[in-house]
Amino acid sequence: MVTDAITMPTLKKCITLSSQVAEIDGAVSELVDFVVGLKRIENFTLSIALTEAITNAIVHGNEKDPAKRVFAQALIEPERVVLQITDEGRGFDYQKLADPTKKENLLKQSGRGIFFVRYFMDEVRFNQVGNEITMVKYIECKKDFAGDIT
Repeated sequence: MVTDAITMPTLKKCITLSSQVAEIDGAVSELVDFVVGLKRIENFTLSIALTEAITNAIVHGNEKDPAKRVFAQALIEPERVVLQITDEGRGFDYQKLADPTKKENLLKQSGRGIFFVRYFMDEVRFNQVGNEITMVKYIECKKDFAGDIT
Protein backbone atom coordinates (compact mmCIF):
# COMPACT_ATOMS: atom_id res chain seq x y z
CA MET A 1 0.00 0.00 0.00
CA VAL A 2 1.41 3.35 -1.03
CA THR A 3 0.45 6.47 0.91
CA ASP A 4 1.03 10.08 0.08
CA ALA A 5 3.60 11.70 2.33
CA ILE A 6 3.54 15.45 2.42
CA THR A 7 5.92 17.27 4.66
CA MET A 8 5.65 20.90 5.50
CA PRO A 9 8.32 22.77 7.38
CA THR A 10 7.41 24.38 10.67
CA LEU A 11 6.86 28.09 10.20
CA LYS A 12 7.25 30.58 13.01
CA LYS A 13 6.40 34.20 13.71
CA CYS A 14 7.54 36.02 16.85
CA ILE A 15 6.40 39.38 18.16
CA THR A 16 7.67 41.35 21.14
CA LEU A 17 5.26 43.86 22.70
CA SER A 18 5.63 46.46 25.38
CA SER A 19 3.11 46.15 28.21
CA GLN A 20 0.65 48.61 26.74
CA VAL A 21 -2.97 47.63 26.19
CA ALA A 22 -2.99 49.67 22.98
CA GLU A 23 -0.65 47.10 21.38
CA ILE A 24 -2.99 44.12 21.83
CA ASP A 25 -5.18 44.53 18.73
CA GLY A 26 -2.24 45.01 16.37
CA ALA A 27 -0.37 41.99 17.72
CA VAL A 28 -3.46 39.78 17.57
CA SER A 29 -4.18 40.86 13.99
CA GLU A 30 -0.60 40.24 12.91
CA LEU A 31 -0.50 36.74 14.40
CA VAL A 32 -3.97 35.75 13.17
CA ASP A 33 -3.23 37.03 9.66
CA PHE A 34 -0.01 34.99 9.65
CA VAL A 35 -1.77 31.79 10.73
CA VAL A 36 -4.96 32.17 8.68
CA GLY A 37 -2.92 33.11 5.61
CA LEU A 38 -1.15 29.77 5.76
CA LYS A 39 -3.75 27.41 7.21
CA ARG A 40 -7.49 27.14 6.83
CA ILE A 41 -8.50 27.75 10.38
CA GLU A 42 -11.20 29.86 11.91
CA ASN A 43 -9.76 33.25 12.78
CA PHE A 44 -12.44 34.06 15.37
CA THR A 45 -11.28 31.37 17.80
CA LEU A 46 -7.65 32.35 17.39
CA SER A 47 -8.48 36.03 17.86
CA ILE A 48 -10.37 35.41 21.11
CA ALA A 49 -7.68 33.12 22.55
CA LEU A 50 -4.82 35.45 21.60
CA THR A 51 -6.62 38.57 22.82
CA GLU A 52 -7.32 36.99 26.20
CA ALA A 53 -3.81 35.57 26.61
CA ILE A 54 -2.02 38.78 25.59
CA THR A 55 -4.35 40.90 27.72
CA ASN A 56 -3.66 38.70 30.73
CA ALA A 57 0.08 38.91 30.12
CA ILE A 58 0.04 42.72 29.90
CA VAL A 59 -2.54 43.52 32.59
CA HIS A 60 -2.04 40.75 35.15
CA GLY A 61 1.41 39.35 34.39
CA ASN A 62 3.37 42.52 33.73
CA GLU A 63 0.92 44.78 35.57
CA LYS A 64 1.13 47.23 32.64
CA ASP A 65 4.77 47.94 33.52
CA PRO A 66 6.19 49.63 30.39
CA ALA A 67 9.66 48.29 31.23
CA LYS A 68 8.41 44.69 30.88
CA ARG A 69 7.76 42.90 27.61
CA VAL A 70 5.38 40.27 26.31
CA PHE A 71 6.62 37.70 23.84
CA ALA A 72 4.12 36.16 21.43
CA GLN A 73 4.89 33.30 19.09
CA ALA A 74 2.89 31.44 16.46
CA LEU A 75 4.22 28.10 15.27
CA ILE A 76 2.55 26.47 12.29
CA GLU A 77 3.08 22.76 11.98
CA PRO A 78 1.48 20.40 9.45
CA GLU A 79 -1.40 19.37 11.72
CA ARG A 80 -1.57 22.09 14.35
CA VAL A 81 -0.98 25.69 15.27
CA VAL A 82 0.87 26.40 18.52
CA LEU A 83 0.51 29.84 20.10
CA GLN A 84 2.72 30.81 23.02
CA ILE A 85 2.49 33.97 25.12
CA THR A 86 5.14 34.75 27.76
CA ASP A 87 5.30 37.72 30.09
CA GLU A 88 8.01 38.96 32.47
CA GLY A 89 5.78 38.91 35.52
CA ARG A 90 5.91 36.76 38.65
CA GLY A 91 3.42 34.26 37.26
CA PHE A 92 0.36 32.80 38.95
CA ASP A 93 -1.07 29.48 40.07
CA TYR A 94 -3.39 28.58 37.20
CA GLN A 95 -4.83 25.70 39.23
CA LYS A 96 -6.41 28.22 41.62
CA LEU A 97 -8.42 30.06 38.98
CA ALA A 98 -12.02 30.64 40.01
CA ASP A 99 -14.67 28.85 37.96
CA PRO A 100 -16.54 31.63 36.08
CA THR A 101 -19.60 29.40 35.66
CA LYS A 102 -20.23 29.14 39.41
CA LYS A 103 -23.10 31.22 40.76
CA GLU A 104 -20.88 33.46 42.91
CA ASN A 105 -18.74 34.37 39.87
CA LEU A 106 -21.42 34.94 37.23
CA LEU A 107 -21.73 38.70 37.76
CA LYS A 108 -18.02 39.43 38.14
CA GLN A 109 -16.62 41.70 35.45
CA SER A 110 -13.45 39.67 34.97
CA GLY A 111 -12.19 36.12 35.33
CA ARG A 112 -13.39 34.55 32.09
CA GLY A 113 -10.31 34.90 29.87
CA ILE A 114 -8.68 31.54 30.53
CA PHE A 115 -12.14 29.92 30.46
CA PHE A 116 -12.60 31.21 26.88
CA VAL A 117 -9.08 30.17 25.89
CA ARG A 118 -9.72 26.63 27.14
CA TYR A 119 -13.06 26.53 25.33
CA PHE A 120 -11.73 27.65 21.94
CA MET A 121 -8.37 25.85 21.89
CA ASP A 122 -7.72 22.10 21.80
CA GLU A 123 -4.90 22.16 24.35
CA VAL A 124 -3.87 24.77 26.92
CA ARG A 125 -0.77 24.47 29.10
CA PHE A 126 1.04 26.78 31.51
CA ASN A 127 4.67 26.64 32.55
CA GLN A 128 5.46 25.98 36.23
CA VAL A 129 6.00 29.66 37.02
CA GLY A 130 2.66 30.60 35.48
CA ASN A 131 4.00 33.35 33.22
CA GLU A 132 3.69 31.43 29.96
CA ILE A 133 0.67 29.94 28.25
CA THR A 134 0.85 27.53 25.32
CA MET A 135 -2.30 27.07 23.24
CA VAL A 136 -2.73 24.42 20.56
CA LYS A 137 -5.33 24.23 17.80
CA TYR A 138 -5.38 21.10 15.66
CA ILE A 139 -6.02 21.47 11.95
CA GLU A 140 -7.96 18.94 9.97
CA CYS A 141 -6.21 18.41 6.65
CA LYS A 142 -8.34 17.16 3.80
CA LYS A 143 -7.67 16.50 0.15
CA ASP A 144 -9.86 18.31 -2.31
CA PHE A 145 -11.03 16.72 -5.55
CA ALA A 146 -7.88 17.82 -7.38
CA GLY A 147 -5.72 16.04 -4.81
CA ASP A 148 -4.48 19.23 -3.18
CA ILE A 149 -4.28 19.50 0.59
CA THR A 150 -6.68 22.07 2.02
